[in-house]
Amino acid sequence: LSAYAGKEEAMFKALVKKYGPEPEGAAPPKPSTPTTVSSDYKERLTRFYQQYAPDKVGSVDATLSTYAGKEEAMFKALAKKYGPEPDDKVAGRAEVNKASPPMVPASPPTAGPTGGGDYRVRLTRFYEHHAPDKVGSVDTALNAYSGKEEAMFKALVKKYGPEPPDTSNDLTEDEQRADAAFKERNASKYSKAGVYEGRLR
Repeated sequence: LSAYAGKEEAMFKALVKKYGPEPEGAAPPKPSTPTTVSSDYKERLTRFYQQYAPDKVGSVDATLSTYAGKEEAMFKALAKKYGPEPDDKVAGRAEVNKASPPMVPASPPTAGPTGGGDYRVRLTRFYEHHAPDKVGSVDTALNAYSGKEEAMFKALVKKYGPEPPDTSNDLTEDEQRADAAFKERNASKYSKAGVYEGRLR
């Protein structure tokens, strides 16, 4: 080139005449693009971990970086270890179910006590029959066994005997009024209900 300074075109013409036409210039090499994590692989791996190993979902990017270029081999190894890849529709349903837990039907209201009506009346009648000295502790007992009244009555029946029948309806209206009035007047005087019941009868 120094010898043909200023006469380069003439030099190329002589070279073309001697050797042939100039070769076409080679295309410049394309710049290599950095390897990026495929969004498809990321979605697949996230879906896989959500199905089989939820605790590893946070390591998806790190795992894909480790297996860059070998993603399919990685998925084969995972399928061999955990199971087949989950379908994206199935995974979507699983996510919906995870986000919204199933509704639990409310328990139907429990029926009230049977065979005696009001617990206070039942317990008072029970104590009057089996343990008159405990009539004054009816309210305390009911508070202690609130919500467990039937269990309390079962324990009492086991300890003392069967519940006494409700005989209040056997009395006439006048007798019931007289009985109630007598009990009210003498409640503090007589600790045993059987005493005044015997007097009325």
